[in-house]
This record gives sequence, C-alpha cells and structure tokens, in this order.
Amino acid sequence: MTVRRSQWIRLWAALAIGAAVAEFIWIATAAALGTRSHYNTTIPWLQTLYETAMGPIAIVLAMTAAAFGWSLLRHATDEVTRAAGWSFIATTLLTIPIGLVLSFAPVAGAGLPFLGWTLQPGDLRPAHFMATHAMQVVPLAIVALAALGSLRRGTGLLVTALWSALTLAAFAYAAT
Repeated sequence: MTVRRSQWIRLWAALAIGAAVAEFIWIATAAALGTRSHYNTTIPWLQTLYETAMGPIAIVLAMTAAAFGWSLLRHATDEVTRAAGWSFIATTLLTIPIGLVLSFAPVAGAGLPFLGWTLQPGDLRPAHFMATHAMQVVPLAIVALAALGSLRRGTGLLVTALWSALTLAAFAYAAT
C-alpha cells in the first residue's frame, strides 16, 4: 500500500483541508467586512469566533504538518524529502508554543510596510512567521544546495536545526 492510500494519512489530509478551509473562510469574512481577522475586538461575534475556534484550527494545521513530516521521514529516499520531513516537524514544534505566547501578547501600532511588524522587542509576529514557514524555507534551501552539488545525508536536519535556532533567537529577542 502506498503512503497516500493509507487510512491515517487520508484522515490527516481531510482534517488539514477542513481546517485550512475554515481558516480561509474566517480571514475572507473579516476582509469582506473591512476589518482585521486577528485580535479583532470591534465586532463581537468575530472576536468570539477568533477566541474560541482559531486556536484549535491552528493547532490542527500545525499537528498536520508533524504528521506529514513523520510520514516523509519514514519513506524518504533522498535528502530533499528528509529535509521536508524534518522541517514539517520543526514547524509544529516551533509554531504551537510561539503561537500560544503570541495569542496572549498582541501587538498594536505601526510597523513594517505590508506586514505591520515592528521588529521591536515585544512583537512575536516575526518569530511566529519563521516558525510557521520553516516547512517552506528549509526544503527550498535544500533544493538550492542540491543545485550546487550533491547533498550529504543529514544536511536537511542541519539546515532545519539552524532555521529553528534562528527562529528561537527571534522569539527570545521579541520576548525581552
């Protein structure tokens, strides 16, 4: 049986799709109402939904990354696939605690154009972004390294560890 046809991976895929659709509907609804989707206190029912539903949805999405990462590691035949597996697991391990702290420490005020981040201590959004996007950054870095030559086994784990260290440094800086 191929990995794609296993029962557990199909269940995780269905969960991930459902959570992603719910998050998309949430963000699109807030945008259609001309308001922000996170930390919205201007519309009571949006605030209630955010405070009760978005945390569990985010955790499902993050845990799904770990489930897929574990599957990738178990069946990896090359370093790019191993890097993707490690980075998916790192995404879960970094995103959940940083996101939890961020949910209790919203930042207001002006910031960088387009993103709104301040890059000042107290703004955990850059660290949260780095944690959430480890699963894209690390595999892309490994693909770039592979284009330069052959990869040694363990390069994906090393790059994942380096990205994770940078993410934790950004978190430590923001938490000061």
